[in-house]
Amino acid sequence: MKELSATKKKIIEQSIALLNAKGAANVKMRDVSGALDISVGNLTYHYPKWEKLMDEIFGLFRTDMDGLYNHFPKDISEVALYINRIYNLQLRYAFIFADFYVFFQQYPKYAPVMEAFFPQRMNIMREALQRLIEKKYLHPQSEKHNYDLLVKNTWLILSGWHGFSMILKDTAYAFSKKEFFLSIWNIYAAHLTQRGKLIVRKSYRALQKNEFPE
Repeated sequence: MKELSATKKKIIEQSIALLNAKGAANVKMRDVSGALDISVGNLTYHYPKWEKLMDEIFGLFRTDMDGLYNHFPKDISEVALYINRIYNLQLRYAFIFADFYVFFQQYPKYAPVMEAFFPQRMNIMREALQRLIEKKYLHPQSEKHNYDLLVKNTWLILSGWHGFSMILKDTAYAFSKKEFFLSIWNIYAAHLTQRGKLIVRKSYRALQKNEFPE
């Protein structure tokens, strides 16, 4: 993606902040210009229409998603840090992850892109799990260890977690980053060999010491 000017970066960052705070259906150009303390005319000089601004934001989202899911961990020692990166990505684009269905209803032009994206990334995840099986970090595929189902369960958590977390944010059931990790751990633990469990726990403890870095 082309390098953005400093002004466009400010516009995009402010737009994302407003979208996360108010939701994808509740932000317009005047909201962004007001938050930046500039005129709507000044804003439309850079982005003539809201659709153009959203195209830029969605393009950045795609780039960040590609960067994450095209580099699925090749070794189990990278898993804890990878889960941390997923968590941070969901926070950055909360307005999308809060409810995929609502977002793509409002912006149907992006739906075909994501309809192709998800199966591709699920295949990448399945291939990565196969490598972990070959390294004896995961038990071999069997009726008990169904990795096709595990991939589906993982994406079910990843796609629904953030919206659920936002609903619960002011309750005793609010999710912390640690609990997000443990939610993923709970569906994988039964499939890990003893060797795999030791390495994941070690990398998780290392993350805790650094208070889950960015």
